[in-house]
Amino acid sequence: ITAPRFLFDIQYVNVSGFYLHNTSDYVPGWNPDTDPYIQFPELNTWMIRGTAFYKTNPNFSIRAIQYQTEAQRKTATSFLPGVVYNYYITDNYNQASTSSQRSKNLLLMARLGYFATLVLHKNWYSSLGIGAGAGINTTWLLTRQNGDEINSSETNFAFRGSINGGIGYN
Repeated sequence: ITAPRFLFDIQYVNVSGFYLHNTSDYVPGWNPDTDPYIQFPELNTWMIRGTAFYKTNPNFSIRAIQYQTEAQRKTATSFLPGVVYNYYITDNYNQASTSSQRSKNLLLMARLGYFATLVLHKNWYSSLGIGAGAGINTTWLLTRQNGDEINSSETNFAFRGSINGGIGYN
C-alpha cells in the first residue's frame, strides 16, 4: 500500500506442520529415499508484520526499485524514517504430549534509511540504500509440562541494519 509520501507494507503468515531437513543429524543410518523425515505436524506459526515509512523526497520512487511498477527517470535520493512491527506466535500444542510450549513475540522498532537511485543512461539505473533501526523485542513464553503451566517473559533491545543495492533496466 502506498500514498504519495507514505509507504506501508503488511504481511500475514500462518503455517502448520514442519519437518527437519537435517534428519540424518539425529537418526543414524537415516536414508532420505526410504525413511521419513522427523516431522512436527502440531507445530504452528502465525505472524503479522508490517512497516510504515515516510519518504522525504516525493520524486524518489521506492516502487521503481522494489516492485518495478514505476520508472525512476531522474536521479533522486530520500531519507526514509519509519517503524517496523512484528507479532508472531509459535505453538506446538499436542494433547497427546506431556510437554509443549507457546511463544508470543512482539517486535517494535524505529528505523531510519537513506536511499539513492542514480539514473545512468536513459533506462539504466543503479540504486543503493542503507538503513538501521532500534527497538524492543518482548517474548511471552508458556511452558506446558505434566499438566502444569509456567509463564515467563523477557524484553530485549533489538537492532537491525541493512544495505541494499541493485542495478536495472526500465
